[in-house]
Amino acid sequence: LTLVQYESVRHKELEWEFGSAMEDEASSSERYSGCILGLLLGDSIGSPQDGWTAMESDIVHPMGVRRPGPRRMLDRPGSDYPAGHQTDRSALAIALASSVGESKKADVGHIWQRCAESFAVMTLNGQAALFGASAAVLQDTLKPTREHTWPPERPSRHPPRLRLSRVMRQAAVLGLCFLPTSTEDFIRDQAARALPPPDGGGDLDASLIVTHAVRWLLRVPRPHDFDYHAFLSALRAHTASPPITTGPVLASNADTYEGIWKNTDGMPLTTAPEGWRPKMLEQLEGLVARAEGLDFAGIRGLEEEAGLRHSACTPYPGRAFDVLPIALWHFCLRWRTPSECLARAACCGGDVPMVCSVVGALLGALHGTAWVPKACYETL
Repeated sequence: LTLVQYESVRHKELEWEFGSAMEDEASSSERYSGCILGLLLGDSIGSPQDGWTAMESDIVHPMGVRRPGPRRMLDRPGSDYPAGHQTDRSALAIALASSVGESKKADVGHIWQRCAESFAVMTLNGQAALFGASAAVLQDTLKPTREHTWPPERPSRHPPRLRLSRVMRQAAVLGLCFLPTSTEDFIRDQAARALPPPDGGGDLDASLIVTHAVRWLLRVPRPHDFDYHAFLSALRAHTASPPITTGPVLASNADTYEGIWKNTDGMPLTTAPEGWRPKMLEQLEGLVARAEGLDFAGIRGLEEEAGLRHSACTPYPGRAFDVLPIALWHFCLRWRTPSECLARAACCGGDVPMVCSVVGALLGALHGTAWVPKACYETL
């Protein structure tokens, strides 16, 4: 189907129905909006497949996940969520963006207040379960005090740095908020107040990689100018050495389980290879180069060989080590076709909402909003 053969008015209607091809140039505001909209869409598309294996996703969605769908909560009958719902990934990202937009700075107390308010609203709507590991932390913060004042006078049992490290993982939005800030200033003045303790609390280095990815993409003049070699090289150059996060906890939610889960080899769930971040970026560049010219079956074989698909989800593969390589792989491989890129990323298995949130945010930062189809936009 060649859209350019249609009348221009009908052409625009079809673009809105199915999502347009790459725009020559998107404005800064469109790309900022696209980053947040892409994050929301990725979260919504990935949530129903959360915890599935890659094979299960292929059976149910052989052509990829094209639209946000409802989430069936098998462990909570009657608690199914409609298509277009948000998880804590979207809710905390919006809370962070709104806080920085209102206060014009990263105010720790203000950010946490917005996050708690978002959780309270979703709890009233019966969607607290979608906050997953963040729910326990936010719930503890929201327990009423005698004076009903904010913030609660009773100290939380969760250290403030550990609590904020959850929000700081919404790294795509951080890339928008701190675009003019140098890396050194960002780490010293903003992230330092939310650094997890040395014994765990999250992989802030992986979050900073996503932050730098968004900042780099926002500076690309046009989508056609994107080059994955330069992109991955820039991320490698920004990888902190030595890493900021020195503890063993390298997951988006592993601290919930306190490192007690183990895989079949007896290795703690929270363990990842030392120095994996720069090595991962270097290996991805080689894998994307090998994938050029391959058909779908060849790419699928390459993914299996490189471990970029989760064939098992017990224990839950929620480490940054399990998520970030897959997200960057799909983006670098299919950045020219945003809808296809997100549809295929949603079949990777494991922590699918986190993978798709990162992929969607990167696509939006590069392409703006035009690639989002009408049906997806109206469902969110």
